[in-house]
Formats: sequence, structure tokens, C-alpha cells
Amino acid sequence: MRIICGIFFGMRRLLWGIVIGVALVFAVNYFLLPYFDTIVVDDVLPSRIKQSADPGTIEHLSDAQKRDMTMQIIEANKIDLSMSDEMPREQVNVSEAYKIKDTPLHPASGEVRIVESDGQTIVRFENFKTINGPNVHIYLAKDLDAKEFIDLGRLRGTEGNVNYVVPNDIDVSEYTYVMHWCVPFGVLFNYAEIQ
Repeated sequence: MRIICGIFFGMRRLLWGIVIGVALVFAVNYFLLPYFDTIVVDDVLPSRIKQSADPGTIEHLSDAQKRDMTMQIIEANKIDLSMSDEMPREQVNVSEAYKIKDTPLHPASGEVRIVESDGQTIVRFENFKTINGPNVHIYLAKDLDAKEFIDLGRLRGTEGNVNYVVPNDIDVSEYTYVMHWCVPFGVLFNYAEIQ
């Protein structure tokens, strides 16, 4: 009987060891692996936004790029654009660039701009680079503790140019910060002061 009890308790310990081991694997996968996951995004500005071009830009193009550009211009000029004269020009506002500030354990760089176009407001991260984390969201917040905030959604990219649409009923001027916030731990990853 002692042998049977010994086997039973030994199997029970083994079973608990397996359960704990599987739980640890899932926990490590959920909490640590996102830190090593780089997601590159290159969202474009809304199509109607015209940015002032650097006058010296064309000099930096190679001869092949200049030829391609010339061919594209020739093809574009062949298209009948008679309706474009009747279309009103859209008012587009692009804010100054606000520098992203990191926190000690969460390095980040880049800039944030607020873009208003076609009745829509966009929070745009440019030349952005940070580390990932578990369930990181983008917040518009009134304070760095995220007591009053609007959630713009999950982090879509850790590098590049990333756009986040602000709901139409939100007035961005009422918020002081754009931030990356780790929801499970309630931790600020990085932020930009937009006021």
C-alpha cells in the first residue's frame, strides 16, 4: 500500500510541476517576448496634405530617379483634370513637432505631431523608435499618471511613422500628453508634451 501511495503522491507532484512549468512558459511568452518584437510601420500622411518641399531635394535624386519622375509627370499631365478646378482646397493644419521623452527602462525617440485634415484629427508619430511591451496602448492624457485619458488603441508599431485617429468628439487641446501606457502594469513607457 505504501508503494501505491508513494507512486500516487509522486505523480501528483509531477503533475503540479508540469502545470507550473506550462504556466511559467505562458507568462514569459506574454510578458517578456513583446520586448524583443520590433514592428516597423510607415503610415503616410493623409493624401491631401501638402508639405513644403525642400528646394534642394531634387538635386539629391539620382539620374534614374529624375528620369522616372519626369516620366510620371508627363503621364500625369496627360490625364484630363478639368474637374479639379471646381474642387475646393482643403484646409490642413499640422502642428509643430513635439519631442518624445523616454522613461528610464523604456527608451524612445522621435516626434509627435497633431494633424487636422478633412474634419479628422490624427496623432502622428514620426521617426519613432521604442521597445515593445505587453498590451501597450496610446493615450491622450491630462497627466502623466493617466488618471484622465482617451485610449487611441493598441501600439501598432515600434519603429517608423505611425498614425492614430482621434475620435471626432474629442478636443485634443484639452489634453497635455500623448503617451505609451502599459495597461497590465499601469506603467508609462514614453510620452510627448503637446501643449
